Amino acid sequence: MALLLLSAGCAGQSALSKRLEEFRRHGASAELAGIVVAQRNANGSLASAAAGCAQFAADGRHCRSAIAANTLLRVASISKLATTLATMRLVERGELNLDRDISDYLGYTLRNPAFPDRAITVRQLLAHSSSIVDGEVYWAPYPQTLRELLAVAGHFDGARAPGSCFRYTNLNFGVIGGVLERVSGLRFDELMQREVFGPAQIEAGFNWSGLTAVHPARVGAIWTRPEGAADGPWQAQLDDFGGAAPRVQVQTLLNGSETRAVTPTAYEPGSNGTLFSPQGGMRISAQGLLALGAQLLPAALAPAGPRLLSDAALQQLIAAAAPPALLPDCDHEAQPPSRRYGLGIELLQFAPGAPLWAGHFGDAYGLRAAVLADRRSGEVRAYIMNGSARPLPPAAAPYVEMDEAEAALLHRWPLP
Repeated sequence: MALLLLSAGCAGQSALSKRLEEFRRHGASAELAGIVVAQRNANGSLASAAAGCAQFAADGRHCRSAIAANTLLRVASISKLATTLATMRLVERGELNLDRDISDYLGYTLRNPAFPDRAITVRQLLAHSSSIVDGEVYWAPYPQTLRELLAVAGHFDGARAPGSCFRYTNLNFGVIGGVLERVSGLRFDELMQREVFGPAQIEAGFNWSGLTAVHPARVGAIWTRPEGAADGPWQAQLDDFGGAAPRVQVQTLLNGSETRAVTPTAYEPGSNGTLFSPQGGMRISAQGLLALGAQLLPAALAPAGPRLLSDAALQQLIAAAAPPALLPDCDHEAQPPSRRYGLGIELLQFAPGAPLWAGHFGDAYGLRAAVLADRRSGEVRAYIMNGSARPLPPAAAPYVEMDEAEAALLHRWPLP
């Protein structure tokens, strides 16, 4: 495995960086803006390599800052993994019960109108089995409340009861955010610093909260090119601050429909758990993802340092993805054996007897990312691709719900 050679010295890193640059340009059917890969090896050593751009200049052609292992980027749904770790810390301390009615925590009754006698639980939110659905919008722009959002038609499955089947839903984690805020009395972004990022010594934050002092060159945006312009300028999709420091961002309601990014001047914790995007708003680096992924390893294989969860708590997350606990898909399809969902965690296994990778993937605005931990060997892998020149075609099985660049990267990690 080529990445293991990086610890041997700069020559090995230079060779892999060159290969990574070739992959960035020609490893898929469209050029990538940037790519970074990182690995914690089974012996505990760390390695990384990067190629491409984190920030382009205003012309979209010249690279203002290169992507690197410490570049901070929005990693989309990997955020759910961090939110899950915080949730389980409260569960382990007895402050939260996975099987209690979330209405007891939210302070109002929350039910699927089609199943008014069926409680919705924290476990169901983590397992994407709550019967809540995203609808057209799965966040409540400030100062709208979560309760008001959930009252809008289209946010519940009228045919399937809570706990009966699996449907991946971002809004589940907005509701979890509200529960965590009500239980802790803290705003979600502050809770994440207290429960996850601080104890695990990870530089990260939700919607740039806690990260506004980082050097602007370490801020990464997500990019694409205009449709049909293979050699055109890169255009920012998210987090382009024009070379300035990042700003804390939440969406606020203007004139009933418009939104903009602002910092709320007043907020009651628990009123809107979607405010800091528990489902997708985490900004973190590839280095940070390795540290986050290491929290999924059994204690015997984990690096020295603070442990967020006990082995028993981690096993709860994983056991939900194994028969008989594994739920059918809400559309009456079985979850594929190569990629299935537990409690706030994804499990990847490409063949019977192959390593079981635990972690989470991220996919939004053209970004593709993942952190995966092999609980058998102790190896942890992370990658971030911050956009491509055009949408990439989906990969063939067993690389379910990945694109061709991700499949190529994982198939011959880190590169062919």
